[in-house]
Amino acid sequence: MRRLFFTLMVFACLIQAAYANPTGMLVGRTGDILHVSLAEPVSEGSIVTVTLPDNGEADARVLSCTKEWPYIALAKSGQVGRQVTPAYSTQAIVPQIVVNNVVKPAKSKADDRFSLQAGAFYPVYGQIGSGTYLDYWQSYRANYTILKLGAIDATVSGEYMKGFASFNVGDKKMARSAQVIPVTLMGRVKPFRVGSWQMFVGAGAGFYGMHNQDTVDGVTTETHGGALGHELTAGLEARGWMIEARYRNVPNTEIRGYSLALGTRF
Repeated sequence: MRRLFFTLMVFACLIQAAYANPTGMLVGRTGDILHVSLAEPVSEGSIVTVTLPDNGEADARVLSCTKEWPYIALAKSGQVGRQVTPAYSTQAIVPQIVVNNVVKPAKSKADDRFSLQAGAFYPVYGQIGSGTYLDYWQSYRANYTILKLGAIDATVSGEYMKGFASFNVGDKKMARSAQVIPVTLMGRVKPFRVGSWQMFVGAGAGFYGMHNQDTVDGVTTETHGGALGHELTAGLEARGWMIEARYRNVPNTEIRGYSLALGTRF
């Protein structure tokens, strides 16, 4: 009987530990928002038990938490049943020197939605006549992430590309200057990390506005147009930096090839 009682007590302790709230140390506050230092990151909406400077405890609901060390959560104690002790409401409990030196939640570059990139587009063929484009076109791109769902996101991109080409059309030689403005929507998935780098792959589609200047025998003409195309992407990003490769294909145009770009989030 004694052995059974001991076994039940151990089992009860294990169950209690498994369902206990994460605990953290109060390091400061801003108004009624608590700054809590944790041993590991927690998700938004979690309940944590906060150890107060007077050795008291209070439950608080997490509003946000950094995903990199040091793990600092912003939490609000008034949103759960067990309230902060009245003594905590005075400034005397949290010394002013601690409040002034609160560790601010680190800003995660992976959470930033804006990014800028610069690189080159490498076309694989020219549509008109016989000729060859230069090895690369200049490419400048701005991105904004409009949706984040865990490891999945959706990004809108606006880009500017400029390239040159020369063709033989019959017995005449034609020079072309091309400017392209793609606006694309790209869906991405982040499958795994490589060290400190996060890998991503994705696919998307968009509209490609085109402006061409063709010069034949000294006579220059301009054409404008637009077409729909699709793209595939793969790349790595970490600490605000990113490297990305894309394959794009706009049917019935010379816009078919690969691009490589470097960029930063901010």
